[in-house]
Amino acid sequence: VLHGDEVPERLVDYATFQWQRASVQRFIALSAKQSG
Repeated sequence: VLHGDEVPERLVDYATFQWQRASVQRFIALSAKQSG
């Protein structure tokens, strides 16, 4: 979805919102820290 796939606008909005959640951002930061 975030790479320009053709999906309904509501799905784009939902996916974008989910990636901005604090819990997701903490998980991404932790994963990046552990991998390198």
